[in-house]
Amino acid sequence: MNIFKIICIILITSIFTSCGSGNQKASSLFEIKLENNLKQINQNQEIGVSINNKKEKQIESVEYSIDNTTLPVNNGKIKVNLPTLGHKVLTAKITFDGETVEINKNFKLLSEKAPEIYTYNIINEFPHDTKAYTQGLEFHNDTLYESTGKKGQSFLRKLNFKTGEVYKQIDLDAAYFGEGITILNDKIYQLTWQSGLGFIYDLNTFKKLDNFQYGKSREGWGLTNDGTKIFKSDGTEKIWFINPNTMTEEGHIETVT
Repeated sequence: MNIFKIICIILITSIFTSCGSGNQKASSLFEIKLENNLKQINQNQEIGVSINNKKEKQIESVEYSIDNTTLPVNNGKIKVNLPTLGHKVLTAKITFDGETVEINKNFKLLSEKAPEIYTYNIINEFPHDTKAYTQGLEFHNDTLYESTGKKGQSFLRKLNFKTGEVYKQIDLDAAYFGEGITILNDKIYQLTWQSGLGFIYDLNTFKKLDNFQYGKSREGWGLTNDGTKIFKSDGTEKIWFINPNTMTEEGHIETVT
């Protein structure tokens, strides 16, 4: 190994070591304390916040932020009001003895209102193929479109929901486990479970038009849309936004209650 490579390795190691030691130093000196040691906070809740100064350093200033948004402190309290819920990180930037460090505190942000509990009444029943392992379905112009799972038994079909008559069907390759579907702009979008792959079909002919791959989402579960964006669930608390023109994931929200 020549001297240039040795120097590079030493420099890279030094950088990572210094970064790690910086974080360790900060946490050994300071800690963010939330009122009542709360780990869950409701949207728009005011909560007391302070710094545990472990080594009694001379603190010059403290600035709190979440998602790069600064939170003002009033009478020792911060008010959390963010555009999305879920897992968040509260950061404190602390200046002391002429240097600045950052420390973090993880918490979960909940809605300020408890969810309503809905019930239902069965008003009608219709026949359904008991061999169809339903994973996704959607009504379009009073016609039912259904996607089923199980490898070797997955298919996409269009049927009369009142009679069970199948109008059109396409079988998936045995390697795929079919999942959720949604219909947008005369196309059917279909997920598969753990293959990281989805399919796009022509709504009228069932001809496969394209494939698409998942981004950061883990698996394929459910799909729906609002007429503009596609929403994808992946078996976690996250619901992903998909651009139907590019089929790329453009952020997510988290369900928390």
